[in-house]
Order: sequence, then C-alpha cells, then structure tokens
Amino acid sequence: METTWMPHDEHGTIHDRAELPETVYAFPKQRKEPLTDAAHVKDALARFDQVEGVSDADRDLAFANITRRQPITASICTRPTGGSSGPS
Repeated sequence: METTWMPHDEHGTIHDRAELPETVYAFPKQRKEPLTDAAHVKDALARFDQVEGVSDADRDLAFANITRRQPITASICTRPTGGSSGPS
C-alpha cells in the first residue's frame, strides 16, 4: 500500500495542530493521530480501533503510515482488526 506519511522537519515548536501538514497524520484526510514522535506513534497504535468516522481503507492507510513512521513497531505488531473485545 502506498503511504502518505512524510517526516515533518520544520524546526521550532508547533503550537497548533492546524500548523502540521496532513502528511504527518496516520489518518491524513481526517487529520487524526499525528505521528510526530515515538510517543505519538505509540498513542496512535493504542487508539487505532477507537478512531471514529473512518473507513476500512482509511484504517489500512493509517496502519501503513504508522508502520512507515516506526518500522520497529511494525515488526512486532499486526494491524488491529477492530470490533469489540468486551465481555459477551
């Protein structure tokens, strides 16, 4: 799958998420889950199934972006499948 993630190399402090380009987000069209550093990548993986208003294709792209951003993470995890794992 073609990814959209690209590193954001601008120096300085970002004070507003609106200043970030779409290419730093796991879900670029929705501007959800920025992948600006390792902590944000970890958060994006943890919240992957909680993101609302996205299609399966958006999730496929997001997972591809996450694994492109953090290849080590990709080698130890698989794409979350969604759904509820709560008590039945």
